[in-house]
Amino acid sequence: MAKRKTLKKEVICWEYHDCKKANCTAYRKKSVKCWLLDGTKCHTGEPLTQSEKFKDYCITCTVYRSFAKSTPPSSLLRICLYLEMVKNLRAQGVKTISSRYLGNALGVKPSQIRKDLSEFNIFGESGFGYNTKSLEHDLCKTLKIEKVPVVLIGCGDWARALTNEPAFNGKRAFFIKDIFAPTYDCKVKTLGDYKILPLSKLLPYINKNHIQIAILATSGASVKNTVEILKNTSIRIILNFSSTRLEVNPGVKVFNFCLEAKLGVVCYYLHNIDLPVLPEHAFL
Repeated sequence: MAKRKTLKKEVICWEYHDCKKANCTAYRKKSVKCWLLDGTKCHTGEPLTQSEKFKDYCITCTVYRSFAKSTPPSSLLRICLYLEMVKNLRAQGVKTISSRYLGNALGVKPSQIRKDLSEFNIFGESGFGYNTKSLEHDLCKTLKIEKVPVVLIGCGDWARALTNEPAFNGKRAFFIKDIFAPTYDCKVKTLGDYKILPLSKLLPYINKNHIQIAILATSGASVKNTVEILKNTSIRIILNFSSTRLEVNPGVKVFNFCLEAKLGVVCYYLHNIDLPVLPEHAFL
């Protein structure tokens, strides 16, 4: 019986598969994220683009699945909140912070904060706390926060508001690289400092620039049409600001930001003011 292969913490595809295809773009590369590369030959022997291979091959590959952790840590949302608080404190000139201060500001027990941070090998000093500069660096590294380009589809009020949102202006993790019209016959040509590109250019643009995040800030039939285009691209995450339920390819993650749904929850609590707000309702 052949000995079953066991996966190391980091897996290099050509090592794991004992690949001899020297003309594959992943061959002998130090990068282990072969599913992000165009031109790999691990499945058909023919060079495939990222969008061509992901749905049919990468999503079932042992190497990819070893990296795609099935369950994120329960502390993920809290870690994100800690990071935002630390950034704000650093902007105010604060150099050190205690878990007690963070806990009081966020309504989280100090012991929970220390436990959350320790899961990622982030520790403070007894009697001193955390250096805010080091803590911000460690949290960004933990969350793998880097400058990530996104495309925005839409030209209405939601789209305009998002272009002015600090989270998407490049000062934080994401920046809007370009904006696309939500329909083929869109008459709007500019939005703020952006020139609105025609929808017909969306598919080749995304694949050429290897964009992995799209923001849908449109509504109606244009949502479905846009999603059909995105199915043939390298997009892996969609931020959905419409009220439409999206049907996407396996492996694509959708995060819904439907304002109408949020306001419905707010109205419910307004008329049931004595009920405690559940965490999943507070951070919809």
